[in-house]
Amino acid sequence: MQFRHGLCGENGSSLEEIHAFLALRSLGVIPPSRLTGHDLLLVLIKLAESQAPHTTLDTFFTTTPAPHPQLGERSSNVPAPA
Repeated sequence: MQFRHGLCGENGSSLEEIHAFLALRSLGVIPPSRLTGHDLLLVLIKLAESQAPHTTLDTFFTTTPAPHPQLGERSSNVPAPA
């Protein structure tokens, strides 16, 4: 038995009906001024992904780590510049 919920379209992966909702939630929950530059960039990337017509629920909620050419490139203790 396959579980279906209200966000799924005919093929079980549609985001078309909630594009505006995702945009408002992405931009309205935390003011951008309270985010570091790196965190704001991540929010904007997810916002762009949520608005793309080819994005499915599976791809939207799955993250893939970006490759780093140098391991010491960015310290997790130092916030990104704004």
